[in-house]
Amino acid sequence: MTYRRQIALRWTQYTLLIAGCCALGYSVGVLAKAQIYQQRARHEMQRIESMGRKSTTVRSDAEQPSVENRKFDVGSIEIPRLRISSMISETTSHQVLEVAVGHVSGTAVPGQQGNVVLAAHRDTFFRGLGEIKPGDLIRLSVPGEQYEYRVKFTDIVKPNGTWVLNSGPGQTLTLITCYPFHYVGAAPKRFIVRADRVDAQASQAHAADFPEFEYWR
Repeated sequence: MTYRRQIALRWTQYTLLIAGCCALGYSVGVLAKAQIYQQRARHEMQRIESMGRKSTTVRSDAEQPSVENRKFDVGSIEIPRLRISSMISETTSHQVLEVAVGHVSGTAVPGQQGNVVLAAHRDTFFRGLGEIKPGDLIRLSVPGEQYEYRVKFTDIVKPNGTWVLNSGPGQTLTLITCYPFHYVGAAPKRFIVRADRVDAQASQAHAADFPEFEYWR
């Protein structure tokens, strides 16, 4: 190997090493940013609960704002069987999805009639969502209130499949993430989960039949 080729190879190695370190540093920074946000959001939710206040997100029908003005102030999602647990933030902007599960603005919030729509990245907060099954429990919490849903079905749709945002009768929940789960780059499809809200008695009866749900309560 000539001297010039040795120099070129060495500089290539240096360049790849620097690029790898930069990528690793970026990933660590994003992860740290998400963890800090999650901790702060959980503390804020605990602070509100300790003050004995309910979130202003859920109001009586007479006090409900227009759909466009509804906000998810602070809350969390938990899927016990999959060990998924995350705080939720309003909007699905790039900045929000880096640190939390995002609530699609304009859709319902827990406790309201309509469709609560949440989205997250497949490789962060919705990692493992592909293992969800009909009947699985999903729990949404806001200060002072908790709402439980049972998975009805899953589906794979194109990015323009906006029907998943539509509201039906009753109170429903829709989770959205990119698909395929192990796709490299911008995934071409979306994986969705649709669940219906259940009352406390129905939830407890179902949990008695499936004790694994209770294990993670």
